[in-house]
Amino acid sequence: MYRGAIAVILSELARQGRLMVVEGFDVDAPKTQGLVAKLADLKVGTRTLIVSEQASENLYLAARNIPYVEVRDVQGLDPVSLVGADSVVITTEAVKLIEEWLA
Repeated sequence: MYRGAIAVILSELARQGRLMVVEGFDVDAPKTQGLVAKLADLKVGTRTLIVSEQASENLYLAARNIPYVEVRDVQGLDPVSLVGADSVVITTEAVKLIEEWLA
């Protein structure tokens, strides 16, 4: 049921246009300004969830000072974080891992 819930939530996010798939998402340095600029370029909502296959430490450190921005790797993905996000930014590698996990 857990995997089914995640599959349904992801499909609903995609249907509503709240799911963005990007090639890669990382920051060069653990600076909040760099992450804020990337999120502004993507035009995401205020509550943003970033899902990566292996989120780097720089990404975690850059996001910790931004309210309502959460970074998760595929293993830490849960239905509550997906439902609570206005926008979900997910990498293509993370999509492949989720597809394998849900299959």
